[in-house]
Formats: sequence, C-alpha cells, structure tokens
Amino acid sequence: MKYHAVNNNRDEESSIDRVVATNDATGLKPSGGSGADIPTMKTRKTLMRIGTWNVRTLYQSGKFDNLLIEMESLKTDILGISETRWTESGSIRRRNYTMIYSGGQEHEHGVGIVLKNNIAKCMIGYWPVNERIIMCKIQAKPFNIVITQAYAPTADHSDEEIEFYENLDMTIKQVKSSDILILMGYFNAKVGATTMSKSIGREGLGETNERGERLTQSCEKHEFSIVKTLFIQPKDAFTPRKALEIFFEIR
Repeated sequence: MKYHAVNNNRDEESSIDRVVATNDATGLKPSGGSGADIPTMKTRKTLMRIGTWNVRTLYQSGKFDNLLIEMESLKTDILGISETRWTESGSIRRRNYTMIYSGGQEHEHGVGIVLKNNIAKCMIGYWPVNERIIMCKIQAKPFNIVITQAYAPTADHSDEEIEFYENLDMTIKQVKSSDILILMGYFNAKVGATTMSKSIGREGLGETNERGERLTQSCEKHEFSIVKTLFIQPKDAFTPRKALEIFFEIR
C-alpha cells in the first residue's frame, strides 16, 4: 500500500492535509504501517452509533457544517456519506470530526466516511477505491473494524452497475476474516421482505426490484445480512429527502 500526501484548498476550509492510499495486491494493511504508534479502540461495553446518509451534495458552502451538526444532534460516532460531489480523494478535520472522502474528476457521485476524532486517531489507513467506494480500517480490541461506504449506480447505468459490484467484491476480498466488516451506503435498491434469502429479514419495505435482486445476490455471496430489514421501519423510509438514519449500534 503506497501513500502520498497532498495539500489542497476547498470552499469548506482554508487548508486540507490529505493522505491518499492507493490499492495494490498486498492486502488491506498499508506497507510500512506497523500500527505500533496507533492507539487501539476498545469496543467492549462501549456504545458506538453508526449511520449512513445520502446527502445529495456537500459541494455548497455550509453543507459540511450542517452535516456535523446533525451528527452531534444524533450522537453519531461514524457516518457513511453518499453523493458528496467532492472531487479527488483526501481527508479533512473539522471540530470533533475527521472526514475521509473519495471522488472523481467531476463534481458527481463521491463517497466519504466521517468519524469522531477519538475513533479517527485509531485508524490504520483508508482506501479511496473510486468515486463510489471508500474503505477504512480501525485498530480495535478484540477485533479490528473495517468500514466500507458504497454508492451504487441507478438502473439507467447497467454497465456501470456491473463494474460497481465487481469493484465492491474486490474491496471486500481484501478484508481479513478476523476483522469485523461493516458495509453500508446507498444502493438504489429495494429488497422487500422475503423468507427466501438468509440475507433478508421480515421487515423490508416495498417490492423487490432488479437492483434489489442484485444486492441480495451479493449479500448472499459474502454471507451478509441486510440489517435494515431486521427491524421495523417508519412508513416514510423511502422518501427522497429522508434525513440521516442510524444504521445500527454496536455494544
């Protein structure tokens, strides 16, 4: 894993110290990163709230601050972000939070992960796969935690959807079996509720669509559970402008 540091400016801040990680075939752990100087986060008897939010855009003045206000209000520790519309990749620290992000060359798509600073300081590294997938690894005890945020294409981009799931599979394969993997994001899919799949609970909403079937197949392949279908959800769960939702809590 190779790193290079870049300084850049953005409307949201005067200066960003960015560290970009580039994938190679050596696995998840960055080369030269022994982890000796990285604090270890203890998760036992600790409540950690993890959420995901399709923000539509952060490419407007004040949007990032509004996001942090929502996180503080809901006491969210880790938040996955879809559709940031930020370009390139890097990190930014603001107030009590650190955000890592991954984007393309245009102000489209884009993903990010926002962590409280006490969690971000335990981060071994992060991997901006592309403008639709980003992953970070947190050194924790008893198990390291890998957070992956994904933003799937819509049904209008079938070729791009195939490439998305291929890249997602590649990313997941880099995670060690001893790590706790949390995959979240905006998948532009409805999986409904069914007893035909072990990955889906009884509390899914709507009817399964083609993208939902693709997501279900991917989850079955990796033996994932779609957590949102395990709990009763509000009837407006699919409203376009739905605010931040808590993905789940870890104790």
